[in-house]
Amino acid sequence: MKISKAEMNDFRIRRKKILKHLGSSSLLILIASSEKERNNGINYPYRQNSNFHYLTGFNEPLSAVVFFKSEVHFFCRKKNKEYEQWNGKLIGPSMAKTIFEFNYAYDISKLEEKVKIFIRSANKVYLDYSDNDNFKYINNFIVRNLTGGKNRSLECIYDANLLISQYRQIKSSNEIKIIKKSCEIASLAHIAAMKKCKPGINEFDLENEICYTFGIIMLDIILIHQL
Repeated sequence: MKISKAEMNDFRIRRKKILKHLGSSSLLILIASSEKERNNGINYPYRQNSNFHYLTGFNEPLSAVVFFKSEVHFFCRKKNKEYEQWNGKLIGPSMAKTIFEFNYAYDISKLEEKVKIFIRSANKVYLDYSDNDNFKYINNFIVRNLTGGKNRSLECIYDANLLISQYRQIKSSNEIKIIKKSCEIASLAHIAAMKKCKPGINEFDLENEICYTFGIIMLDIILIHQL
């Protein structure tokens, strides 16, 4: 997996802003979106939690990120040959640390152990209540540890989504470039659909035209990047 220099620079800047806001005694925890089953064990195409992707760039489920004391601690599944044979490659903690430039990376099984340690010395904790997977984790583990009398210095629990959203409103030059390209592709696809539109045509035929145009343009972009 490759990340462009411009993308990686965006991730560095975003993380620095969050860490600066948190200071030395605040903790922020984000959990990746889970896979959603469509039917009979077949999942929908995976869609990462927006806030999680904004700060990590990582696109696998069963992963988490913790911001604490000027450092980024990342958690994901370790490499598994049998799993990867059927489901595709896993990046693994070691490669994730290198590619995405996290301070630390661990197997996802270590998450609760590490969070218990961090919580003990945190005055403020930021949790994402806007996402269902994050909310489940908050209910099942985080709040139980926060309210169990183990942290006498805790002042308040904050909404991480509100914090991250204020930074997401301001776009970098690279983000603006991507948005413009996305608009251009969407325009070409809708123009193609309008050209095909005529009385009696089905809606799914127009959808197919849009998806076909998306596919052709994206294939050209992928091939150009591989040259």
